[in-house]
Amino acid sequence: MKFFTIIAVVCYLFVVSNCLPTLPSLSNTELINQCSQEKGVSLEVANQLVRHQKQASTQNEKCLLSCYLKESGYYVNGKVDSGKMFDFHKQLLPAEQQEELERIFKECVNSLDYTKGECQVAYDAYRCAQPNKSQMSQFFVV
Repeated sequence: MKFFTIIAVVCYLFVVSNCLPTLPSLSNTELINQCSQEKGVSLEVANQLVRHQKQASTQNEKCLLSCYLKESGYYVNGKVDSGKMFDFHKQLLPAEQQEELERIFKECVNSLDYTKGECQVAYDAYRCAQPNKSQMSQFFVV
């Protein structure tokens, strides 16, 4: 009987761990490191910015986000790819909230002012993907 209990617990843990959303891994670590060095932002701050744990407060921090979005393919040829941003972030939400997320992304990205300069536009676009707890699920963590 203990054997079946152990098997059941292991199966449960396997299923639960595979159902939780995960942050993209590796090359993001290298990418964050590269952009951190290029833009003169500490690695600790760079990680916080990329994970929406801190707001950019300097031009270098905004430019770090520009670097990150470009290298990740979210900011291409001077335009933000809202579809690609949505595709990544939708996996972090329950299906019933994905339509609202898509609406928020499109509305936000369509309101970007591309005359502000690359770093500011990238920062504004990155803020489109920032969790808005009043509108979205508490599970939306980037």
